[in-house]
Amino acid sequence: MEVVGLVAERARDLAPDVLVLAGDVCPDLQRLEACLRIIVEAAGAPVLYLAGNHELWCGGAQSSGPDSRQRYWVAIPRLARRAGAVVLGVEPHVIDDVGFVGVTGWYDYSLRDPSLAHVVSTADYAAKQYKEITCMDGQQVHWPGEDGAPLSDEALSDTMCTLLRKQLDEVSDRCGRVVVVTHMVPDRALLTARDVDGEQRQRPEGERFQDGFMGSARLGAELVNRPEVVQVICGHYHHAVRALLPGSRQEIPCEISPVGYPRELERSLADQVAHRMRVVEI
Repeated sequence: MEVVGLVAERARDLAPDVLVLAGDVCPDLQRLEACLRIIVEAAGAPVLYLAGNHELWCGGAQSSGPDSRQRYWVAIPRLARRAGAVVLGVEPHVIDDVGFVGVTGWYDYSLRDPSLAHVVSTADYAAKQYKEITCMDGQQVHWPGEDGAPLSDEALSDTMCTLLRKQLDEVSDRCGRVVVVTHMVPDRALLTARDVDGEQRQRPEGERFQDGFMGSARLGAELVNRPEVVQVICGHYHHAVRALLPGSRQEIPCEISPVGYPRELERSLADQVAHRMRVVEI
């Protein structure tokens, strides 16, 4: 909970008009509610929360608790509202004259690294395993379709893209400016961009394999012909980057700024939170 206290303190200092949390706060639902409550009480402004893939970790198909679909549609919205947060992922929200829409999104392997095509097959991505690298979603996420059978990654990605489109249609007539929040990444350019400090990192093979699980190009395609979209905010990727996504009238700024795992930090946790909680002007 140390990081939650630091996030709350930083939110209090920044005094934002809106605070956006783009997912992966905590997979344990009881602890998630407690975390959100602490941040909401400190922020002094609406806190918009979107579930990440870790919040959809239900323990797999054999779990006795709510499955990933039930978490997304029922359990997480209910607990987030109890904590005082504004829930993204289910329906759009308008604050002043700005619309906020969001979906967790999912991956369909369209962002995979083409340089690995000769060694990594589609079956490897579907199995979520390559050498020593495992994508834990395969063991932890269970999102059944209407027939009870688990959705494929491609089908879940399609479901999320359809939901994003529906939300954009719903809010576009009411708002001249719309902020889109996705947990998953909507464009491969974000995975290859220089980080916010201007450095071009050398990416090992294992990390490049995981590009296939970072998001979907279809999420980005949903934004291209939406001139009302003025900003995109994402989570999931563990590196802070900014990039411009293609738009019909002008490019759309996109921001990813995660705290990341403690083992990844090159600075103190307090400094990391201060560095990664960023102000975006709309």
